[in-house]
Order: sequence, then C-alpha cells, then structure tokens
Amino acid sequence: MKTNVFFLLIFVSFCANANHEGITDLKRASGLWKILITDTPLFPAGWYFCALHEKDNLIHTDLWRDFDKECDDTGSSYRNGIYYLNASCEGGFEMKGELSGNLTTAYSFKGTASYVHENERHTDYYALTGKYAGECPADLSPGSKRMHNKMLIEGFYE
Repeated sequence: MKTNVFFLLIFVSFCANANHEGITDLKRASGLWKILITDTPLFPAGWYFCALHEKDNLIHTDLWRDFDKECDDTGSSYRNGIYYLNASCEGGFEMKGELSGNLTTAYSFKGTASYVHENERHTDYYALTGKYAGECPADLSPGSKRMHNKMLIEGFYE
C-alpha cells in the first residue's frame, strides 16, 4: 500500500507539471538536488542545488540562467511522459532537448545546443541527471548552487 501511495504522489506531481504553460515552468520538490552533467564536450561536472518548490524553475537553474529573458520557446511540448524543449536564444543559439523522469525523486535531460562560430555551425551534445538528495544543508540556502569545486553560486530565486 505504501508503494502505491508513493507512486501515486510521483504521478500526481508529474501530471501537475504537465498542466503548466510549458517546459519553462518545471518545479522540483523542495530540498537538495544532486545534478550531474554526464555527457559534455568539456568534462564531467556537477553541483548541488537547494530547491524551493514555490520558486523553482528547472530550466533557469540547470540549463540557461536567464532563459525567460534571452530565449524564445519555439515549440516545446509534453508528450507521453516526456517534455520536449525547442528554443532560440540570444547569440544565435538553438536548443533542443528531452526531459524525462519526475520532479520529486529523479529526472534526466538530454539535449543539443547549436550555434555559429567563425561562419561554421557547431552542435554541442550534453546530458544531465538530477536526483533528490534529502534536506538542504544549513550552509546552502534555497536558490543556491554548490559546484563540484565547492564554489557557491547564489541568487537563482531573486
């Protein structure tokens, strides 16, 4: 019975997010999230993020900090349990991606960023995973990110 209630809560949480205006409104459960970049042209990296559900915006904190100001949604959608991101951003960046999982325990995002550099189109591929890790520690306030190198970045909810 406890297992059924747990899965029902996950399902309700995911469906609630599906009814939002779009992928830019995705909100994780409050608490500490461990984010790992698993496929990048640079190097594997990650961070911890302290989320507060009421203020959270996964796209803003995990992918593009000023997404709402610098990018235009060009056809994002939600189908069969997967969010699809399509956006054009300042500087000629084109973003595409897929978010799957749930926003209560774990999710994954795979995407591309295409841009022109020195008259040549480049495409970077990346993937990240987010996993709920419990309560936020006392030294990490809501809206703050602690990078893998211990650097602290604050102000995501301002």
